[in-house]
Amino acid sequence: MSLNHSIAQFKKPIGKGSERVAYYSKKYNVVIKLLRERDPYNYNQNTVEIELYKRMTPEERLATPMLGYGEYKGLPYIVMERVKTLYELGTNTPDWIMERNSLTVEEVPEKFRPLFTIMKKYGICDAHRGNLGETEDGRFVILDFGIA
Repeated sequence: MSLNHSIAQFKKPIGKGSERVAYYSKKYNVVIKLLRERDPYNYNQNTVEIELYKRMTPEERLATPMLGYGEYKGLPYIVMERVKTLYELGTNTPDWIMERNSLTVEEVPEKFRPLFTIMKKYGICDAHRGNLGETEDGRFVILDFGIA
């Protein structure tokens, strides 16, 4: 069984956005973000995130749950670790997110510094408790790269 075969079996999404749908693969214990359809008027968030991921250093990639990417029926998909969002964990959006344009790295709590650094460097602006999460090993990660 391939990942593409698993994608073909998806029926119920775990999340939806304006142009993407997220599915959970129990077999592989990953989340897969698929585009709903090719739309010339959308800028294709999957492609944007994949290109940003490719530019990141290995250390920077630790601030994302992305494991890989590929194509299914001609459309790009993203494979991610299953991560609990700050919303699911009952954590409020940290204050430093709201103040990120005026803070320095040293002013941000240490556990969030990798996220803060990536957000500043790459212009990631759609940071809220639904788009940030914590991995099982305690890393805080960006789940959606809303780009400024």
